[in-house]
Amino acid sequence: MLARLAKSVAAHPVLWIVGWLVVAAACALTTPSPDELARIEPRSLLASDEPYNRSLALEREAFPDIASRTRTVVIFESDAKLTSEHEAFLRKLSDQLQGDIATERGWTVISPTTQPLMQSRLRSEDGQSAMVVVCSDTNYLTRRSVNDVETIESMIAEAIPEGLRYEITGEGGLGRDLVHSSEKAFERTTHVTLIALLVILVIVYRAPLAASVPLCAIGLSVMVAIMLLNQCTRIGWELGSIEKTIVVVLLFGSGTDYALFWLAEYRSGLGDAAT
Repeated sequence: MLARLAKSVAAHPVLWIVGWLVVAAACALTTPSPDELARIEPRSLLASDEPYNRSLALEREAFPDIASRTRTVVIFESDAKLTSEHEAFLRKLSDQLQGDIATERGWTVISPTTQPLMQSRLRSEDGQSAMVVVCSDTNYLTRRSVNDVETIESMIAEAIPEGLRYEITGEGGLGRDLVHSSEKAFERTTHVTLIALLVILVIVYRAPLAASVPLCAIGLSVMVAIMLLNQCTRIGWELGSIEKTIVVVLLFGSGTDYALFWLAEYRSGLGDAAT
């Protein structure tokens, strides 16, 4: 099998290169967009009869207004007691969060203006801080939850009055930070892997052009693999930065070894044919 594959690649290199480019282009055209990936993310990786989901269902029955998978907590603080301008901003923000976007994204808002009976929990005793909680049914480690937090933050940043500070916490804020850290780790791992392999290949081949050939081939394979995994999310697979990092490390690591072995064998075969 491998011998026939090797002969085919050696006999028709242009066709194989064009074929790979066609496959990569087809994957790029059909791979889900970031927005689609966010929409099709599962709300939970646990089965509906697992204890956590069963307890969440009971919580929804008992407390339908506050039960949720993820709570994004926004803490507002001022150096002095909250002013009338600050209070007006909090009322306006609560109204915005409860508008059409709440229906679209399944939000429930808990704030001093929506839950007057919870004033003691949502305001500090000195009157310098207040809390707004946005409850949603999304997993806090998903792109959808990150989009929710970023939407809330943009709504706050557009109209927050002078002298009022805010911080975002809760599962939503924690999940946003974890997802961003994971994405940065994926980018850094990719860059470090590429640099390390480039240095190794330049040392082995002593020619940058020769080193770029396996890197380009492996890089194309990584792109196709990740895009195919993105396609699998449409049938219920879960894909995150950790899985992408594993793909990058495995394909670049094993791919480089295989490329070195393949090229060495190919060179040896050419030498045998010449003799």
